[in-house]
Amino acid sequence: MASRRHWLWIAGASALVAISTYLLAVRTRTGRQLENTALRGADETYNRDNAVTAGTTLAEITIYSLAFACLACLASWWLARRGVVHEYTGRKYVPRVILVVLFSGYLLVSLVLGGILWGVPIAGQDFGTALTESERPNSLGATSLATTGSVLAALVFWASWRRLETRAPRLGTTATRLERG
Repeated sequence: MASRRHWLWIAGASALVAISTYLLAVRTRTGRQLENTALRGADETYNRDNAVTAGTTLAEITIYSLAFACLACLASWWLARRGVVHEYTGRKYVPRVILVVLFSGYLLVSLVLGGILWGVPIAGQDFGTALTESERPNSLGATSLATTGSVLAALVFWASWRRLETRAPRLGTTATRLERG
């Protein structure tokens, strides 16, 4: 039987990461400076109306993605409690391995690109000057690092289902008896 609690741990860790990111990016002076610089860079890259629309859409996607990830973890936990999740005993699924490798490569490229776009301007000058003069790289770096976080979250959730499958409970099993009351 698959562990029932690992999805609760993943949902809890996801919430902790989201709260920590919020506290660091919104509640600290440096985080607000980086965010404001990235938003000015988006204004510089796109015309103002598109930047506002893109910012609103990105904020909505972030909220919806977090809500979906938490709901997916809780739904997986609920399925496991009902006795529907079982160990997969079939042959290995090679396309899954290929997709994981591709997504992991994409994650690595996105992380490195975000680090370069943020790190090079800051390393070449003092932090305050980098914030005011490197708006476009900061915007692109922020987008790249946000993409890294999204891909990482998807891979973690996907990994939580490794070698697991769902099957309807058989009549007379504990799961069926629990549902009947």
